[in-house]
Amino acid sequence: MIYSYTRPMPGYCREMVSQNDDGSYTIVVNSLLSKMEQAAAYRHALLHIRKGHFDFDTLLTADEMEIDAHDKEA
Repeated sequence: MIYSYTRPMPGYCREMVSQNDDGSYTIVVNSLLSKMEQAAAYRHALLHIRKGHFDFDTLLTADEMEIDAHDKEA
């Protein structure tokens, strides 16, 4: 299960993802972005979830997660 919300966030933050205690995920997308940017941010968050980057037992750092995600997007 994925819960999705939009909220105003600082301009540098496009989205945030967290895994909840029950194994579901929460995605918060910056509501200050354009609709196109929001959709791209949401797809990016889904990519991280599909790759298991937010599982409780991940050993990757935030920088490693981004490198892995962007490497696979191309």
